[in-house]
Amino acid sequence: MIFPRPSFPEPKIRYVYSVALFNILLLVLLFVLFLPRWVGTSGFALQLPHVISAEPVSVRGYTVVILHDDSVYLRGRKLSLPELRDLVMTESKKEATALIKADSQARVGVLAGVWDVFRAAGISRIYLATNE
Repeated sequence: MIFPRPSFPEPKIRYVYSVALFNILLLVLLFVLFLPRWVGTSGFALQLPHVISAEPVSVRGYTVVILHDDSVYLRGRKLSLPELRDLVMTESKKEATALIKADSQARVGVLAGVWDVFRAAGISRIYLATNE
């Protein structure tokens, strides 16, 4: 016995299913593209400096220590910036390197002042080290 097949109504638009699929894909694409803009990021936008070398440096020239109370020491003697400038200017130029060991709580202004003393004396190789 042969049963008649039920007839399904033909859609008036031939590609109804592909239009629906296209709409769903478009919504997913828009969701993926614009969701990161709507969600706020937490934290701060930082640009950290790149490390050129992480090797220990041995310096034969000057070694200056800046403590947390902004006192400056050279060869175990406490000096002010003008005294440091006079001492560096009067000594010979054969010591052409300088190492500045700055405490993490030292002010940047004192560090820049010590740096400027060595630059004014003609020393071009100045290294910076900090304590953790």
